[in-house]
Amino acid sequence: LEANRPKNQQNADWIKRHPSGSLDDYIDQAVARLRSAGLRIDRAVLDWTAVAAAIPLYRRRGFDVIDGIINEGENHRGAPWFPYWMAPEDFLSPSPRPTDALGMIMDFCAGFHFHGPPDFHMLASDCEWPVAAPHADLAAREHLLIARNSPPGPVIVPTLLTFEYVPFGKWPKRDWPRDRQLAFVRDFLDDTAFEHARRYPIVFARAIDIADYLRAHPRPQPRRILSSITHDWPYDRVWSPEWMHASLDVHRGVLPFDDSLAAIRRRRPFIWAKPTSRELIYYEDHLHSCRFEYACPKPLLWYDYADHHRTGPLAGRAELDVPDPTIAMSTHLTPHRYELRYLISGGRPFQNYMLAVWDIPREFARAPFTTNAREFILVQNSDGDYRGLLLFDLPINSVSLNWHL
Repeated sequence: LEANRPKNQQNADWIKRHPSGSLDDYIDQAVARLRSAGLRIDRAVLDWTAVAAAIPLYRRRGFDVIDGIINEGENHRGAPWFPYWMAPEDFLSPSPRPTDALGMIMDFCAGFHFHGPPDFHMLASDCEWPVAAPHADLAAREHLLIARNSPPGPVIVPTLLTFEYVPFGKWPKRDWPRDRQLAFVRDFLDDTAFEHARRYPIVFARAIDIADYLRAHPRPQPRRILSSITHDWPYDRVWSPEWMHASLDVHRGVLPFDDSLAAIRRRRPFIWAKPTSRELIYYEDHLHSCRFEYACPKPLLWYDYADHHRTGPLAGRAELDVPDPTIAMSTHLTPHRYELRYLISGGRPFQNYMLAVWDIPREFARAPFTTNAREFILVQNSDGDYRGLLLFDLPINSVSLNWHL
């Protein structure tokens, strides 16, 4: 819609922020222009700044796929990263059953790596696909690990296609010839749509096809776990909103084990998508989402889908103030046994609290184990190393894991 706006007309974002504007008229005029140009406008709408009031307007015009949800943007903070049925009472919360609107993330950028859009790869690789290709391949492998770490599938990972480089935020201008950019996009399409589909169990589909599939196979928002690790931060930071919008490099490498949530929040200039450590685990289910950063065990950026309060009239949900207990860890390793114990003190009562377990020895990762936690979830990263998540209720004095060969 935005690309077809006359230069003298306020854009949709301006209209949403000014009550005197008519979003109804804007949508009708934009759709009419696109259809008069011979384009098929059917079911899916891309709106990077969608607000609650816009959803019923789109639905009345036959749009049932609301694409363009951007979790790292202020408007949509706290929405799921994976496609979800928009709850009638809150378009940023998943419904347990199909509704009349499917929320679709514009680009899946919860981790360090991404399929697309191609212009991000252009900038990171200086428009050289042989440089970009291994990074796109790593994105495919990390996305496959989502299915392995959080069955059952299928796992749906949205992406966006662009055909040329357009500077965003603090991005530098580039003067690559258009034919070079188009050749880059052709290589991107050939590699991701054909080579990846031959190499991996990947299928590409349109957003409306995904909506039809999910409606035909209804289930609550599934548990999804992403493990992502960076070995090339100068390349991967292009996907970082801090660097994109503010030329700010927040990478630290490793968070201390005993870091406090309060200290982490004081250090970060923005509540945006990329972690400051070299590795992350992202967790999402039908109730909430949160993230863990190596090597701190505590959950960061926890969002409760039942929280419908907004930080502003056009803003997303607030980060949940989760408990910040003091945690100490002890380990004991023998040739046939690995014992891990967390001593936990302080912190208020909290249901379904979670801790990340880092650096599980590979020889024990898939061995039989016992734990006093409600659940332990094994997580593998793309390096073949093992991590995990412990689920339990606070308060608790200690949580233990014991593997034995």
